[in-house]
Amino acid sequence: MTRMTLAFAVLLSCGLGATAIASQSSAPASPTVIVAKSLHRDAGTAAAVGVQAINDAAAAAVIGTLQSQFPEHDVELKLGAIQSKRVSLRDIELNGAGQIRLEGSAAWMPIRFVALFDSDTRTVGSPSITITPTATAAAALPIDIARLDAAVDRKLGAEFASQPVTFDLGAVSVVGGDARYTVVDGNGTADFGAEGQADVTVQGVYDRTAQRWVKVDYELGSQQASAFERAVAAR
Repeated sequence: MTRMTLAFAVLLSCGLGATAIASQSSAPASPTVIVAKSLHRDAGTAAAVGVQAINDAAAAAVIGTLQSQFPEHDVELKLGAIQSKRVSLRDIELNGAGQIRLEGSAAWMPIRFVALFDSDTRTVGSPSITITPTATAAAALPIDIARLDAAVDRKLGAEFASQPVTFDLGAVSVVGGDARYTVVDGNGTADFGAEGQADVTVQGVYDRTAQRWVKVDYELGSQQASAFERAVAAR
């Protein structure tokens, strides 16, 4: 497997369409991250800050997060519309859409992301990226659900290394995917002992060819706050 390349072509919006601009090279073709110029619902906010500045920062942040989520897979990205809303003198909340295609797949999967643009530093903090449901009919769950449970348990243990925590996976359902990959959403409970319990939402991507989970993410109930609240807490 090769790591996701940082090379990308930019789709420039023009009239009713967009024209892809790609560099020519004699080197073998490599996966391309495609970034579309975004449409902003809050035109005043976007104009004041600069649409291109927001687009570039959002693209870099989404690419970086995808690299960490799929470290052993090439991923193609089409970044779509971004809705922007100023939430403080410094911060602009971004709600964006896009599509990703994983290595070995013919299908594009829709994603949503939420992040915060810092107008002082012109950067976007680490976005929360979710593959949005596409399954229209019941599909078979991967048989390896126990490893999904264990993966979330390990991640929680790493994040809360200074305190005991155990995870119990609850209901899991298929929400998307294609002939190779299966996307599942689930929920569960994190037990922090004397500190109490917290609800957890889980999303995983299972590679049926490799027979392993290639992406496992979770959110604690207390972390399901706005991008603004998460970013301010991280400063």
